[in-house]
Amino acid sequence: MRRTGSTAIDEPGQDSFLDVVANMVGILIILVMVVGVRAGDTPDVPASISAPEHQQHQLEREAISLRSDVAELDLKSTEIRRTIEQRRSDRDLLATIIEKIRQDLEAQRGQLDTAGQARYELAVRLERSRRELADLDSARAAEQARPSEKVIVQSLPTPISKTVHGDELHLRLQGDRVAVVPMEELIREFRTDAENNLWKLKDQDEILETVGPIAGFRMRYLLGRFDVSGQQALEGARVASVVQLVRFEILPVAEETGEPIDLALSESSQLREELRSLNPRRTTITVWTYPDSFSTFRRLKAELYALGYATAARPLPIGQPISGSPEGSRSAAQ
Repeated sequence: MRRTGSTAIDEPGQDSFLDVVANMVGILIILVMVVGVRAGDTPDVPASISAPEHQQHQLEREAISLRSDVAELDLKSTEIRRTIEQRRSDRDLLATIIEKIRQDLEAQRGQLDTAGQARYELAVRLERSRRELADLDSARAAEQARPSEKVIVQSLPTPISKTVHGDELHLRLQGDRVAVVPMEELIREFRTDAENNLWKLKDQDEILETVGPIAGFRMRYLLGRFDVSGQQALEGARVASVVQLVRFEILPVAEETGEPIDLALSESSQLREELRSLNPRRTTITVWTYPDSFSTFRRLKAELYALGYATAARPLPIGQPISGSPEGSRSAAQ
């Protein structure tokens, strides 16, 4: 039996629609396959490779802090180097100034003439004497503050003094030690040395020289040239010059010079040997005494009186050497 409906299905336009639908389905299938292939080619990323963001931020902050610390250290190091260089420069400048001052002092010291040196030494001795005077004042105040003690004064005959004109022996009494001063020997050497140095006074007004040592003592003397003119100077005559001793000092070679008083009064002492060569009737003993030996002087004077010698006392302040000048006075003996 023939089917009557086949003609309706095979109507024109139905095949074209089916072709379009089939093409669209095929295109979709192809797209799905392409996407699947690409998804299969993409590698898997392990979860362990990606670090947490907060750790990364923390590392970045630490790196920034370290860079800041390094920059700060560089700045401090630069400041320290600058400070060191500045102090080194200041030290070099100070050393240069000190060296310049030393050179100036050496130059000024070298330019001082003999008279200037003598004045400088006198100024030094004056300052030393002032300090010693202050010490003496302090000692006197302390002594006055102590309770007074009874002192037995031993009087000796011949209280009236007379000027010494005969032979004279000089003793130095300090620290309870007696030293024989070779005054005559030093004077003889001074005269010879002064004659040999007169030529120096042609170019300068004063000269300061030293002779000795002899028996533990030296003599330092100051020789001066003085211009004098008489009545003829008013008439245009030439002015004459004379040389004169200005001052001399006797200086010990060592601080502890001489013999202790007990040894000096013994029969085998240097003092006894010196006294044996002298005539008590024509010789006066001049004792240059320092304040620390006043009590020893009384003992020595009593011994010398027992031997028949007249004694002259010459007190000296501490630090003052035995000295003399043409304007000085002679010893007065008792």
